[in-house]
Amino acid sequence: MNIHMESEDKRKLKLIAVTIGMLMGFYFFFGYIFPIIWPLVLSFVLAAVCYPAVNGMYRFFKINKMVGTLILLALLTVGAGWLLGLFIGKLTDQIGLFAANLPMYQKSAEKMLGGVCTNLDSFLHLSKGCAYEYLNGGINDILKRVQPKIMQFLLGTSLPMVRSFMDVIVIGATVLVAFFLFIKGMEEMKEKAGKSLFHKELRYLGNRAAVVCRAYLKAQLIIIAVVAVCAIAGLTLAGNHYAWLAGSMIGILDALPLLGSGMILIPMTLLALAKKEFLRGAILFTTFMATYFAREYLEPKLMGEKMGVSPLTTLMGIFIGYRLFGFFGMFAGALAVIVYTDIIKLVKDAL
Repeated sequence: MNIHMESEDKRKLKLIAVTIGMLMGFYFFFGYIFPIIWPLVLSFVLAAVCYPAVNGMYRFFKINKMVGTLILLALLTVGAGWLLGLFIGKLTDQIGLFAANLPMYQKSAEKMLGGVCTNLDSFLHLSKGCAYEYLNGGINDILKRVQPKIMQFLLGTSLPMVRSFMDVIVIGATVLVAFFLFIKGMEEMKEKAGKSLFHKELRYLGNRAAVVCRAYLKAQLIIIAVVAVCAIAGLTLAGNHYAWLAGSMIGILDALPLLGSGMILIPMTLLALAKKEFLRGAILFTTFMATYFAREYLEPKLMGEKMGVSPLTTLMGIFIGYRLFGFFGMFAGALAVIVYTDIIKLVKDAL
């Protein structure tokens, strides 16, 4: 009995030690290592995604892997460019419409502001136009103070912008070159991993990473498209002239951790209700509910149990990652939770 208890205690201590070590490792990696090597990680992920197609062209059509990579990139570029062209065409039309109507919106805002100031004069028993003059004077004073700072900001950021542009060029070239090198050496890397002392663990984690990444990317792309279509349709029914622009933003926002379609649709609904446009408000709220339930229904259907982590645990990882590393940490936290769960499972099986 005592031997069994000692063995159980040792097992618990090992799990605690592994957990502490992994938490320290995650913090060190995402805090210090990943910001340096992320272009190489991105190249490897892209190479791993594209390699099956490239290898298939090599096996069935005897096309050199480098040539196959170029063909695949060309096809993807043409297809994505065509879809992006259609999409950007719609967005450009709506941005142009917004720019053309901007003077009308300014007049409408001034009229609304004038009405508020008139009501304020009446409520506070001020002379007519007093509140508007005070507010207008305050805005002009703010603009006078802000203009020099804007010039200082522009002058101060010109050199960093040039450096950032150079960084983009260097990083882009690094990602592209590394992508081709990873494609070229993929079989060699697999062979070395197979001969490694930790080949079983590497194979398990590699397969899990591939399954999770494929499931996640596929699910997110489908959900973004469905949510964007629902939002565009709802905004069009609500009479929004910028349905394509706003609907596209809603689709993208909905995919971001801790954000969602409600960031745009709920304020629009409240604004419509404040204007007593109840039908429009009902359409916008229905659109919000449609986008919300579309994600809630599609995500588990498309991903199933492939993530292997409960939604609450994932949310905790996202929030802790955000607090530690900012916006990028939301994605790092979700990934860390998945990796931690898989490694703990391996350790439990080994003990």
